[in-house]
Amino acid sequence: MRPVSIALMLAALIALGAPSRAENLNDLLKAPVQRAQDGLAADPLAAAPAPVAPAAPLAVAPVVVPAAPMPVAVVPPAAVVPAPAGPDTAAAAPLGKAALRDLARNATVLVLNLRTVKKGGGLVIASTGSGFFIDPQTVMTNSHVVAGAEKLILSVAGAGPVVAEVVSDTFVHENGRADFALLRTSRPVGLATLALGTPVDSLTEVFAVGYPGVVTERDQGRLELLQGDLSAAPSVVISIGTVQNVMDNDSGVEMITHSAMMHRGNSGGPLLNGCGQVIGVNTQISLDRAALNVGGKPLVDKSGNSVGNVAVHGGFGFAQSVDEMRRFLRSRQQAFAVAGPCAE
Repeated sequence: MRPVSIALMLAALIALGAPSRAENLNDLLKAPVQRAQDGLAADPLAAAPAPVAPAAPLAVAPVVVPAAPMPVAVVPPAAVVPAPAGPDTAAAAPLGKAALRDLARNATVLVLNLRTVKKGGGLVIASTGSGFFIDPQTVMTNSHVVAGAEKLILSVAGAGPVVAEVVSDTFVHENGRADFALLRTSRPVGLATLALGTPVDSLTEVFAVGYPGVVTERDQGRLELLQGDLSAAPSVVISIGTVQNVMDNDSGVEMITHSAMMHRGNSGGPLLNGCGQVIGVNTQISLDRAALNVGGKPLVDKSGNSVGNVAVHGGFGFAQSVDEMRRFLRSRQQAFAVAGPCAE
């Protein structure tokens, strides 16, 4: 997705009333993103940056947050192992479409990665991704979504733009394994949180939730948000598919292969089962491409290189599994909510 100036969007925050313990965005934007050095990866599908003229210096003011965030039941890392499924373990019933939509919309966030693209220029939106609340202050996403960020802003349902900082990062580009990051807001802002479900297998129905660039860049809500309307936000995109298989990739990371449609910008978003439980974090896409032919011959230039449009014949989505999520969260001593099996 093309970098976009955020000066207009953040300038509009001046008109907001100051909440209790209000933070000044000018102060927050002066400090670099804080990161915790960890270890652990995958190919990104976050929207890629492109050259753009620098933005004007930021003029910003306080962020408004919801008065009463939705409570969430979390379990400390030492006690996050759910009871094994068995004859006496009742499976949860799948959510209705309306309930699943509401949960996905309220728990999923658009992650804006801000960078300076030219020395002396202002911050611009260099790339975007997705994330989701695991508690009202903590968002889980991919490491590659936040890579290189000087600032991170989340578009949160009911709260508008909110500044976040990185509190844990696997640094996927350096370590080449699991691809996770945790972001934290200064106060609770999540209207809904997602619990971790149980592992899935082939033919399980799944839902990929996030902000694919090919859709979001055409969303009027996104355009209005960037023009300074803090009540506006792009609509979350939900696609349906099935699990093809669960496998370890060449880095030893357990991945779920699924058919739910995704695009760059879906990175970091949740893969849900029918009960609205997270069973993976969307991380990669793989497409089978071929050059379009004219009269049975491929379009080529004088050097024989393929040119013109490209046809996409098919592709798969890849999500890091819920077991990989649990390992990461435990290793960071991060509490998270758990759920039992979901009836299919």
